[in-house]
Parts: sequence; structure tokens; C-alpha cells
Amino acid sequence: MEEEPFEGIAFDSPLGAFRIGRDRWRFADVDDETYRLVRRRVRSRLRFLRHAAFFVFLNLAFFLIDLATGGGFWVQWVALFWGLFLAVQFFSAIVGPRLWGPDVERRMIEAELRRREGR
Repeated sequence: MEEEPFEGIAFDSPLGAFRIGRDRWRFADVDDETYRLVRRRVRSRLRFLRHAAFFVFLNLAFFLIDLATGGGFWVQWVALFWGLFLAVQFFSAIVGPRLWGPDVERRMIEAELRRREGR
């Protein structure tokens, strides 16, 4: 059985074994450049999702604090400005690659070649 690729340090002792680092699993038919590109996109999307969840929970906590203290409803300003940054991150991580990423260029080239062959 072939062992999975691993980047890091593996400790093996009489008390047990553990690793510090990361496993590098990948599909057999994917080259390194494609793997890095896909991994970068997935990580970007996951960062956005973590940021969005943190935004919701923390702004809910701010709202409850603002409500409990009887303040002047300052929480909407925090949510507004933070929400603007979140919208930029959403566009950058999810919408942007679909509009002008490398895959779009490839699909446009393929469509143009098919159109020219159809003449």
C-alpha cells in the first residue's frame, strides 16, 4: 500500500506517533499547477465563508450588547462598514473568478475556435 504524500515532521515514539505538517492528497490525473490553482480558489472561498459566519455571529453579539446597554444603536455602523469589506471579499473570492478567471479565458478561446470551425 502506497503511503500518502506528507509535508512536515513525523514523530514516532514508544508512546505513540504524531505528525506536524499537512497531508498532500491529490487526484492522480491532476498536475501540480492545476492542483495549486484549485487549492487557492477553495481556500479563498473557505476564508470568505469563515469571515461571513464570524460577521453574522459577532454582529449579533454586538446587537445584543447594544440592545442591553440601551445605546444609540451604533451597531448598524459596524455592520455597514464591515459588510462592505465582506462584499468586496465575496466579489473577489466567488464572483470575480467566474467573471474573468483563467477558466473563462479558456472557455472563450474554445468557443471562438468552435465558431471559426463552423464557418
